[in-house]
Amino acid sequence: MDIFNPRNDWKVQIPQKKMYLMKDHSWAFAAWEYERIEGTIGSDSVLLHVDAHLDDVADGLDVNGMMEAKNKEELFSLIRTNEELYSGRLNKTKIQIDNFIWPSFARGTIGSMFVVARQNQHDFASWMLEETKNSYTRNDSEMEKEAILDFIPLEKFQSVYRSFSFEEFKEKYFHEFQKYSNDKSKILNLDLDFFNLSDSLDNPQLMSDKEIRELLNELLNLCEWDLITVAISPLYCGGKEIAKHLLNLFIEVADLPTLEVEWK
Repeated sequence: MDIFNPRNDWKVQIPQKKMYLMKDHSWAFAAWEYERIEGTIGSDSVLLHVDAHLDDVADGLDVNGMMEAKNKEELFSLIRTNEELYSGRLNKTKIQIDNFIWPSFARGTIGSMFVVARQNQHDFASWMLEETKNSYTRNDSEMEKEAILDFIPLEKFQSVYRSFSFEEFKEKYFHEFQKYSNDKSKILNLDLDFFNLSDSLDNPQLMSDKEIRELLNELLNLCEWDLITVAISPLYCGGKEIAKHLLNLFIEVADLPTLEVEWK
């Protein structure tokens, strides 16, 4: 399979590494929920989300069947496939690359989150904690606060910590991360576009290979992870060749076996 074919939904499960690799980040939701159903991780897990983007759009809470899905097939049916996207058959809200996180909060799988994302926009958790209703400057959700609180209690938003860099996370919040994860499952959720420092899709600016290897080593060895989900996001990395290079660096640092077996 050409894993970079725009119409493919490439995703691989590597049980011996407690890891999932995927082309598009939307499948992280299915991986988290599947592993909780299987008993690999517990409820109220601690999530470290490392990404160029916040991925905190709230409309994933509006997906029909999101709360009821109880097996792999039902979880998969909630995810927008690339075939749906490119064929124009997408006629209802589904879980996709930017709205996959809050549904796992709603289902109780995620209980706290530490975000490392340089994206310069108002994060959703901070808005939920503000008293002013009309302070939200983004137009990616039409849900009112009251409707959101029907899914996620306010205290869960108080357990979200936002950093713009990995250095800021270590300096400000690593102690909190350790405290939260003392008796909880720990999930690392990484998007390889984190290593592209440009916001322009046409002009990527990668960190050096040395910096990428060092950061990957530090992330993978930050603690004993119960689950790791990794998205390639070719478009936001800078295209197929750059995405392939970043994936190969990850495979090298993570010492991964063959990636030929797809998660189906």
